Amino acid sequence: MNIIDLTRVFLFFFQLFRGALPPPAPLGGNGPLIGTARNGAPVHWFLPLLDTLASLAIFGTSGSGKTRLMAFAIALSLIRERQLPLSRRPARIIIDLKGDMTVAVTETLALLAPELLAHVTVLNPFADVGHRTGFAFNLNHLALQSPLDIRAFRLAQLVGNVSTELGGRRDLGIGARQQDTLQHTILAALDTDDPRASVLWAMDACMEKKGFEHLAAVTRSPRAKAFLTGARINDELKMSSASRLRLALAASASLETVVSTRAGCVQFDALTSPNQLVFLDLGRPTGGLTSLSVFWANLFTRLCLDFLLQRSSPWRGHPARIIIDEAHLVAPVLSDVAELILTTGRSRGISIVSLTQGTGLIASANPTLLETMLTNTSAVIAGRMSALDSERLARSQAPRLGSDEPTSAVRARLAATLSNLPPREFVLLGAGVREQFRSVDQDMPALIAAAEHHEDTLQAIRARWMVPVSTAPRLRLNEAIDDRPDPEEPPPTQPRRRRRQDDNTSPWE
Repeated sequence: MNIIDLTRVFLFFFQLFRGALPPPAPLGGNGPLIGTARNGAPVHWFLPLLDTLASLAIFGTSGSGKTRLMAFAIALSLIRERQLPLSRRPARIIIDLKGDMTVAVTETLALLAPELLAHVTVLNPFADVGHRTGFAFNLNHLALQSPLDIRAFRLAQLVGNVSTELGGRRDLGIGARQQDTLQHTILAALDTDDPRASVLWAMDACMEKKGFEHLAAVTRSPRAKAFLTGARINDELKMSSASRLRLALAASASLETVVSTRAGCVQFDALTSPNQLVFLDLGRPTGGLTSLSVFWANLFTRLCLDFLLQRSSPWRGHPARIIIDEAHLVAPVLSDVAELILTTGRSRGISIVSLTQGTGLIASANPTLLETMLTNTSAVIAGRMSALDSERLARSQAPRLGSDEPTSAVRARLAATLSNLPPREFVLLGAGVREQFRSVDQDMPALIAAAEHHEDTLQAIRARWMVPVSTAPRLRLNEAIDDRPDPEEPPPTQPRRRRRQDDNTSPWE
């Protein structure tokens, strides 16, 4: 031990003897209080109030308390942001694959600031309550700037992925011919001037007699029309494509209503406006098919990010934050966009907060995505994880500046700590910060009582975007063809009279 270290030790015991030790310095940013460190220092939410462009990664096994921690931080951040001008308050889109986050945040707001519930929107494609069902999400009526052919290609990929998983043959995947069929039929259904159209016309075209011919007659896309009129698609391939579309988009009457109802269709410009808190609640999929939750999480998040990426750079308006619970479930499809947001999202006012059960699930979905998350996030909050996940996260850490401790010792100690954390205990990892803390105690009986007291408000929030069951059934492709006016008959042409050699009259007389 050198003379400087001896001096610090002597000064510490001298101040301790005099009772003059300064209070421990607070950790984290200038956000709301979320916990207390082991040395008694307060731990604040690491995303500062005025820096809502920083991204964050939260790891922890099921039951570690990460959802409640995030919900508490969201609610307190909304309360503190009331001091900002309305035009500068961030928009938050929460992709909730379990449904727990929606309940936790709304309960906390009902207890601490019930007036903020007016800014909450809950969307649930699987909802079927009373005389209302789903919400209007007709892809033909979404105001998006992305090219339709690119949107059709991504939608075909999602349909192929989810239908393969539902069919139990994930190892087979989807063939190139079927991918091409899905892409062009979806493109044809999206690119039409009929206001009654929906993406389900692609399914009708594969099922109905002369369906390809009918779809080619109503589409405006030259590319789709050329495929529908020129490709030789056998009946087996058509029915297989229709089956995939049915599994993903029309697995129930509720989902069919969601993608075909055009009245009151939600728009991303409204959902991402300042001071909005939007939940996509996917915790109770139709028939318990969790693959449907994954499909809708990917579809909604992909379209939302496509909309936000159209912002000008550098962006001077309000920020938007995408919060994804169980992020490992959407990593295979969103990995490229997530990397783009983590690396260049600040220039367009976009950030991502990802919650996932472990590093291994992200790494198996996309190896480079985990490295991008650990490199480009402002902080990492880690709860209890498995030994392998803990070791993988610990490998990204190094000794503090000025420390002589070997790197291997630092990583081994951190991995051991993460593997043995009790519930509601976390480790905050940031620039020059590596501290264990316990999240703030929450009065669960008070939260439940507040939710029961505001039950009518919460039910109204959940039902605000739902579509009445009495909505007219969707228009099918053959019905749209039957409704089209008959083309005007061209005037009959006079037959040309053949001229004989001895005929001196004009051949046109």
